Amino acid sequence: MLLFVWLSRKPGNKFIYYPNRILKGLDAIEGGYASRNPFAWIHEALSSTEQDVIAISGVDTAVYFVFLSTSLSLFPCSLSCLVSFSFCS
Repeated sequence: MLLFVWLSRKPGNKFIYYPNRILKGLDAIEGGYASRNPFAWIHEALSSTEQDVIAISGVDTAVYFVFLSTSLSLFPCSLSCLVSFSFCS
C-alpha cells in the first residue's frame, strides 16, 4: 500500500493511476500531490453516492458495489445460520 501511495504521488505516473479522472477532464488528484492524504480514499468511498460512482467509474462499478454490499450484508446472516446448524447436529 505504501508503494502504491508513493508511486501514485509521482507526477509522471498520474496517467497510470488516474486514467478515468484525466479522460473526464478532472484533475488527477484534487488538492495536489503533496497534500493528498494516503487514507483519504476511505472517506471518499464511504461518502460517495451511487450517482458519483456512475459519473466517475461507470455503471459496471456501481453494479459491482451493489453486489458487494449485498453480499457483505448477507454474510452475517449466513454465518449465524451456519453456527446454529452446527450446534443442532
